[in-house]
Amino acid sequence: MRVALADDSPHLRAGLRALVSSLGAEVVAALGRGSDLVDVVTAAPAAAPVDVALVDMRMPPTHTDEGLRTARRIRALRPATAVLVFTADDEAPYAAELLRGAPGGTGYVLKSTITDRERLRSALDRLVAGDVVVDAEVARQVVTLPGAAPVLTRLDDRQRAALLLALQGRDVNGTILAGLRTALGLAGDTSAYADIDTDAGTGTGLRTGPRAGTDGFIARELISWLLAHG
Repeated sequence: MRVALADDSPHLRAGLRALVSSLGAEVVAALGRGSDLVDVVTAAPAAAPVDVALVDMRMPPTHTDEGLRTARRIRALRPATAVLVFTADDEAPYAAELLRGAPGGTGYVLKSTITDRERLRSALDRLVAGDVVVDAEVARQVVTLPGAAPVLTRLDDRQRAALLLALQGRDVNGTILAGLRTALGLAGDTSAYADIDTDAGTGTGLRTGPRAGTDGFIARELISWLLAHG
């Protein structure tokens, strides 16, 4: 796996480079500006593309949404490169902007995730597999988007818990998940979810079963629904 990263803090940049390398990934660049990250990703040869780009949300020159704009440019110019935006804040508006209409291989997480070795390993693996990756706190913020509130009141406690797990790409009981989709008015045959394994304690990725599409499909579907109603 080839990874390029950008953060304006030399200390965090060096630490993240070492952490990613310790996972067996090749860090092709560690940079201080989002524009430089875009240049590296787009200049990578087809035979050795950047698989994942990691970018801090707040960087020079404005320290506001540079990470968001960098991620959008990379996905537009190199859609095969997964992008993970990390931030110190669990801000739903930025997460919504990044994830709205986003294909798989897109993520928005807190810095506590990218500085934790096992959580970072899981995020990278899921991104290259085409998942949408969000933290628990970010998922909670997305769920509280005002427009989604009226419909979410239809959910019972188990369905609300299942929604948060599914948004994170974690394992969810198939019967509960089918009921959740029905309650949200999502179209399609829900029987495909009845055979999903239940192993919510592992957090190793959502088992989608033989007819439910690729890993991460359900998380993308639910995030898309929430953002459309938020």
